[in-house]
Amino acid sequence: MAKAARATAEMWQDRVDRWSASGLTAARFAAVEGLNQHTLAWWKCQLGKRVASKPSLAMSFVALQEAAPVAPAASEPFEVLLASGHRVRVPPEFDAAALARLIEALEGAGR
Repeated sequence: MAKAARATAEMWQDRVDRWSASGLTAARFAAVEGLNQHTLAWWKCQLGKRVASKPSLAMSFVALQEAAPVAPAASEPFEVLLASGHRVRVPPEFDAAALARLIEALEGAGR
């Protein structure tokens, strides 16, 4: 019995798909196919509910853009010896702009 119901649903799914692809109104498509337009519309609604209640397994893709390469951070701190004799210890992760300002200030202080 369930097999007959499934065959009927499959048959109506085919009809609804052909109707959607035809571009015809329900009344015109039903007339051409020898169907009742209200039954056609009812099946479209019922089949739509079935699709909406099933979890979607559809996949979608997102375009990725490659990011500009980033120089790896040094894993060890380093030390800068300035001409003025000052030494600056720099941690592996530092703000380059802040370091430049510090060096400029220290170089200016040694004059």
